[in-house]
Amino acid sequence: MRIFLAMVCGFLLAGCHKEARLVPKEPEVSYSREIRPLLAKNCMSCHTGEENATGYALSLRDPKLPSTFFTPHPEGGAMSPEEEGLLLKWRVEGEKIDEHWAFGPLVPAKSWAPVSLARTTAKTNFPKGDFRGELTRMIAGDLLPDATAVIETEALRGGEDIPESRVALVSRMMGFPISEVSTENGVSEADALRMKHIFTTPYDSALKSSLKPPTVLVGEMPKLPALEWADKPQDEEFGVWLAQKDSVPQMPDLVAAFSFDDGHASNLALGHFEASTFQLTETVEGISGVAVAAPKGVVLPDEVSFSTIQPFTLSVWVQVGSTGGVVPLLTQGNEQHGFYLGLKDGKPVARLSRFWPGNALGIMTEDAVIFPGRWSNITLTYDGLRKAAGLQIFVNGVALNSLVEADSVKGSIFSEGESIPAKLGGWASEGVALDEVQLYRRKLSGLEVRTLLDGKSLLKTFKSVGEATPELLEYYLSAVNQDARARELALLKNRSAQLAAENELKEVQVMESLPRAEAPEKARTSGLMCLDSVDRLGFVNALINEDGELLARAVANTVWEAHFGAVLVPDLSYGGADLSRAGDLDFLAAKLIELDWDLAKLSEFLATPVSP
Repeated sequence: MRIFLAMVCGFLLAGCHKEARLVPKEPEVSYSREIRPLLAKNCMSCHTGEENATGYALSLRDPKLPSTFFTPHPEGGAMSPEEEGLLLKWRVEGEKIDEHWAFGPLVPAKSWAPVSLARTTAKTNFPKGDFRGELTRMIAGDLLPDATAVIETEALRGGEDIPESRVALVSRMMGFPISEVSTENGVSEADALRMKHIFTTPYDSALKSSLKPPTVLVGEMPKLPALEWADKPQDEEFGVWLAQKDSVPQMPDLVAAFSFDDGHASNLALGHFEASTFQLTETVEGISGVAVAAPKGVVLPDEVSFSTIQPFTLSVWVQVGSTGGVVPLLTQGNEQHGFYLGLKDGKPVARLSRFWPGNALGIMTEDAVIFPGRWSNITLTYDGLRKAAGLQIFVNGVALNSLVEADSVKGSIFSEGESIPAKLGGWASEGVALDEVQLYRRKLSGLEVRTLLDGKSLLKTFKSVGEATPELLEYYLSAVNQDARARELALLKNRSAQLAAENELKEVQVMESLPRAEAPEKARTSGLMCLDSVDRLGFVNALINEDGELLARAVANTVWEAHFGAVLVPDLSYGGADLSRAGDLDFLAAKLIELDWDLAKLSEFLATPVSP
């Protein structure tokens, strides 16, 4: 009997336990998805800024509602009873602040039934394939490990009709402002400075020109036939020439020689082209006779011009009143676009630049060698091979060590149609005097450079030396030996064909970063993680990975806008007040991820009349 009673009690207890089911817990109110839009819509117009009339500034990112706050609002308000109830429930639950919805997991709408909208005529031709790879190449292709990519700045800097800064354009692309300091949006002053740094290049302050530097040529270069030569033994010919002591060695290929002794600049290289004279405004005693003083942009004849492929030697005597600052001596164009020979704090500077410094050659002597009140000879030689190593500066006949400022130039210095004369001096030529300017269409040997200084080194060495020397051989091959000169001429023609082919290629603007930005002292644990980046590659990697949900939403928003003329969620940042279609946006963002981030497929999905 006792056993039977125990069994009955057990069944009864089990039945009672089955009936005592747990009531499902109601989900807590989400500040990010429910309360923040409510406050943005109803409260921010009166409670913005520290100096607002109410005396209370509301922060949507981290609100601190005063304990005296209650609903309905004492001043009256537009909140509905349902909204007031939602706000009260959130406060009772402890006013918890969850992660910003645009950074958190996607919460797609349960069904895809978007409101029917009229389609726009905007372009919906989106690229195929994983958009994240294209995004990486666009923002940081030049920083990828293989370093073979170049990226055009057009997408980030904008064209002539898009004056926005690159960081502002990236902000717009993300749908989240990183371009200005905003506590509300989680962008501190340090964050904004870091973003401005990594999206800035050394060329942003460069002078404007038809193509903004830096640039790169895009396309395949044609292969030119290699030049073949049957080398002849030169020792015998050199020996014959050296034995002819009754001959006078010459310095051929002089195309311009300006002396100012008659108060004019007269071209003494007669026989090459007609003499050119022009009145000088001011003269002083020169190295030999009269010199031009303060030559503020005195224009030289058209024959004085410079090319990236033509070897040349330029010699000029100079005297300065002081060596501080920048002093242009002879230019065609300016120091950022064209040929430039000048001084910087007493150091000679030489540049050949299509666009400085991204497509240019440039050197500057290590030491200040030009001193006030002294006449000094500056000679610049160039071999035409388009590398900085081909530029050499001599001062008073001595070759000087130089620092390389830029080391590669492609294409012609000036675009087709540009007609820019060479000039003496420039805007900063007060206190400057120039004399005995000479230009050769050849890279002179060291012996010839010394002859420009004293007028006798070449003849003296030739007459006095009884055996071959390296400097005499250098002169012989450059100025005398016809086979060597013919070879140089053929090489120049080859380079001219190469240059013509380069000029046919498309030239695009490309990014090049400043040195890496300073990392934040303390890494953030929430919010926009890409704000901690110190270069563009780190930025895009963080945007794709840590901030991937935001990126998916922003891109889906953009694709939707291209089809229907308006975004689904107007503001993905902290101030967003309209999240009524956040579920639809998350549905599209999830669809984009499902389609492997292929924008073309997402666009095709939106264009399909019947949604799956």
